[in-house]
Amino acid sequence: MSKKHGPVMLVHLGFVPTLIVSSADAAKELLKAHDLDCCSRPSLTGARKLSYNYLDVAFTAYGDYWREMRRLYVIELLSIKRVQSFRFIREEEVEFLIKSISEFSKLGAPVNLSEKLISLTADVICPVGLLLERALEKGDMNISVRISKSRFTKLLSCWEALQQQISSLRLDCGQNHRSP
Repeated sequence: MSKKHGPVMLVHLGFVPTLIVSSADAAKELLKAHDLDCCSRPSLTGARKLSYNYLDVAFTAYGDYWREMRRLYVIELLSIKRVQSFRFIREEEVEFLIKSISEFSKLGAPVNLSEKLISLTADVICPVGLLLERALEKGDMNISVRISKSRFTKLLSCWEALQQQISSLRLDCGQNHRSP
């Protein structure tokens, strides 16, 4: 499409206008002048509920609040001392991953590395959740990964915006329709 229409295109996905920039030079120029406009986050219902009305770093709009929250995250969660204090969790989880892959290997069974690595990431980031998941699973680590993925997919799906637009269109059509 970019060969026919050029490196910058506006496409409407349903009712959602989406800007497509297909060259590095065009993206660089666009971000120089319109950085804040291009880097905003979508307003999704699931994200709003999950983040207590967009009060976290991942979903809040760029601005003073976001900068302050990011600063606190870096100081409190990502300092060298704090990262080193969680080293044992990372080591334990990698060891658990290697054992799990080794067990599959002994059985000659295929291993879904995508699920294993997603699970590793979640288990390192959420050590409290790890304890609960380990108690529940004890055999199939993939069950908790699938449950977590399906929950987050439902909450944060990019299709949610399209679904909201379609729902509002249905409401508009219903209000404009008159019975004989």
